[in-house]
Amino acid sequence: MSEQKSSEETGFEFFPTEREVVHALLESELLELPGGVWLEPCAGTGRIIEATRQVRDDVSFFVAELDQRFAPYLEAVVDQELDHQLPYESFLGPWNLPKADVAIFNPPFSLTMEFVLA
Repeated sequence: MSEQKSSEETGFEFFPTEREVVHALLESELLELPGGVWLEPCAGTGRIIEATRQVRDDVSFFVAELDQRFAPYLEAVVDQELDHQLPYESFLGPWNLPKADVAIFNPPFSLTMEFVLA
């Protein structure tokens, strides 16, 4: 098993969300998440988007990511006809886009409050 390096060692925080966790969230009887447009403001490698698409076909995404190093991963996950990729490093906008129906994300821990309050 490989060791995950700390954010101090890598220079950024990357803790990808496991697909099973996303599936459990989406299939929970406690939540009734509507279809429509969902915002993923810290998409990383796109795991949340990918896992959502495995169990939902009624969702498109506004996709944002602060770190451009994840661009190759997101290019493979983002549907260019269905989703809207926001410019890198621009989560806080301003954007001329409609409101999202759902926000689903796993933010870098050191920026959690900035994402929650935005």
